[in-house]
Amino acid sequence: MAMTTPTLAMPYVDALGRHDHCSARLRIGCSLSAALLGFAVAAEALAANPGTIFFDSELQFRSSEQSVWGSDAATFLAPIHLPIATLNQPSINVGGIQTRQVNNPLHDGWQVLYDSTYASTYGTVFTANFSNPFGGCFGNATCAAAAARSAATSAARSVAGPEPARTYAERNGGRLTGDTKLLAGLTGAFEANGGTVHVDYLPRVRTTLGNAGAAPGARMTLQSPVTHDNARITTSDIGVRMSLAAYQDFASHLTLEAYLLNVGGPATLTNFGDGYKEKPLYDFIAGNGTVTLDPLGLGTPLSLPDTLTKQFGVTVSPPDQTVEITAPVFEITVGVPNTSTVPSNTVKQGNVWRNAIAPASRTGAGALGMGNVRPLQGTEFARVALDMDSVSLMLGYPLGARAAVNTPPLGIPTILGAEGNILDFDLETFWALRSNYQFTPKLRVSYHFSAPVEVEQADGTRVVMDTITVGPDEMVTFLRPAGGVDIATAFSLDGSEFLNMTDFQVQFALSLALMELAFDGVLFSVADAGLTWAEIVDLPNRLFLANFGLDLGNPIQLGRIGSPQGVEFGLDGFALQAGPSFQIAAVPEPERWLLMVAGVAFVAGAACRRKLRCRVVAR
Repeated sequence: MAMTTPTLAMPYVDALGRHDHCSARLRIGCSLSAALLGFAVAAEALAANPGTIFFDSELQFRSSEQSVWGSDAATFLAPIHLPIATLNQPSINVGGIQTRQVNNPLHDGWQVLYDSTYASTYGTVFTANFSNPFGGCFGNATCAAAAARSAATSAARSVAGPEPARTYAERNGGRLTGDTKLLAGLTGAFEANGGTVHVDYLPRVRTTLGNAGAAPGARMTLQSPVTHDNARITTSDIGVRMSLAAYQDFASHLTLEAYLLNVGGPATLTNFGDGYKEKPLYDFIAGNGTVTLDPLGLGTPLSLPDTLTKQFGVTVSPPDQTVEITAPVFEITVGVPNTSTVPSNTVKQGNVWRNAIAPASRTGAGALGMGNVRPLQGTEFARVALDMDSVSLMLGYPLGARAAVNTPPLGIPTILGAEGNILDFDLETFWALRSNYQFTPKLRVSYHFSAPVEVEQADGTRVVMDTITVGPDEMVTFLRPAGGVDIATAFSLDGSEFLNMTDFQVQFALSLALMELAFDGVLFSVADAGLTWAEIVDLPNRLFLANFGLDLGNPIQLGRIGSPQGVEFGLDGFALQAGPSFQIAAVPEPERWLLMVAGVAFVAGAACRRKLRCRVVAR
């Protein structure tokens, strides 16, 4: 039976020569499906997609070290130069050598020999030529004279030799030339540093591109709010440094040139020089509540007493003796403060980061104390105390006594002192610095477009721009261009503010100690520092059975350095930080969309024709 084929069947011949016949209905359905698929893709691409794209950025801003007072004027540097011996002759030229032209006696002897030889030869040759009948000059005086002159000149030159110089230069005298340097003295520098500030600011920023799928001409937005931040403020202490070194520069290069009747010549007298050399004597540093001295540049600095104390009291021993037994009444202590801040103490209040340092409260109690008790703490630089138990001395009941080797009455410090008290009751005043540092970050974000775009302003107008800088919370609205555009972001801290509020204050306090024994003075501090440095023992300077302290109210502010508002300045040195980048692709024109749809439909139809075969029949 013959095979019937549908009218609209489209045979397909494969590589083996086999035919398949698909239904026309299937072909038409496949083509319609491909067309619908293409239109669906196009419709989805043309539809506005109000999506949002965002990136989180961890920024790290680190300022360079800057004076805590806002300028380098807070650093004072004075060079030290004290010459002891100075002899510097860079160009020595003493004396002189005279030169004159004198007759050469060698020429005189040569001339005598030459003339005598010439004369004798001339006469002999002339006579022989003039009287010789067979010669060419017979009877001819002119001819005979010419022959005689020629022969006499040759003979004279042969006998006398070359003619020496008629005169020569005769040198007489002497000359000292060279250089000599002899320099010695002291050199160094004195530096007072007002302290520096360093700030680390670590914000986390979320940069958002709003309406990312907007059609050309539609609004898109950019915003970079801070989602979290942290800061660390570090300040270095006010410090003083003085270094001193001995210098020397020895050099001598001398040459003597002397002649007597042209006899003599140059001779080297000295030729040495080690060049400029320095030998460190000491390096003194006071700051951060410590005092150190590095003698002879050994690199192992020694700790010196950081406080100096002087006591005055009622003398109970003869006043003309160096060692005084006194009941202490009045005491003055001065020391080196420490105004450095710890970065971990930085806290945030609103939009401001703060770090502060001030003396701690003395209110409290202790028992069985022993150790190196510093009379000053933190930023305190002076203490003035009135020994209230001295009143008992006036009543004839002394509760304590002190033995000390003192400097003159108003001098500081005490050389060596020891104090013992059954009951020590003091009214104290502590003079200190209170530093409060504030950092206000001014984060700014810049959006840079690879091609100009229209940016909406606050008043509704539009301005064509390629770069705009705003605050992180400000939203930038722009119109999407038809062409592609890249957006790069960058963050800066330009204009960030730093405020230094350093106050002078005084704190009144009461202290009470039972069964107290205390040592002080320069000799005690030096011995303690030396033994501690040698790792032998750490001498305690105070022992007590019990101790009580009480602050009398709050500190009294005496004034503020700078203006009443403090010293405010812009903090510099923050490097620019790069943020995320966005790429907005170009939007195809309508005719390109039609070509795309047709291409998608064609590809889908071809795929269907390959997959939807009805049957395959071998030829």
